[in-house]
Amino acid sequence: MKGFEEKFAFHQIGEEQLVLIVPCNHELAQNKTVELKKILAYPFVNREETSGTRKEIESLLERSGFNAERLRVALELGSTESVVTAVSENRGISIISSIAAQKAQAAGLIKIVKIDEAKNPRKLYISRPKTLILKTSETFWEFCKDYRFKNQAITCLAD
Repeated sequence: MKGFEEKFAFHQIGEEQLVLIVPCNHELAQNKTVELKKILAYPFVNREETSGTRKEIESLLERSGFNAERLRVALELGSTESVVTAVSENRGISIISSIAAQKAQAAGLIKIVKIDEAKNPRKLYISRPKTLILKTSETFWEFCKDYRFKNQAITCLAD
């Protein structure tokens, strides 16, 4: 964010990290954590080439000493929702953000497995120009500053 501090104000609103998602009945679903090298053995559902999540996955692989070409890509899809659907239908495993994964796991679609090498969470920020802004925008900014975001999935109670 260097260079923008003079013109923009920033406020952290949350954190996320990359996690592995697998079908509920997958052999890795029983694990709490997994090493990246084990992920390479399974069909992988990837995001499209321009996806920020895909770039993060490739960076994680590279930092861990693996080339992204070692992924056994079965499908390449254009949205996190389509990746979750494909994984839930047993078409492969994937890596997505923990926020999206928590919602999908709470819905019973997939299981989350933490990745040993993905220990550094990404910080999520809201930003705004430091110059005068609309009152409604200012109200939203103040709400975000005061709100305490929780890293918890919304779950439904069983009948």
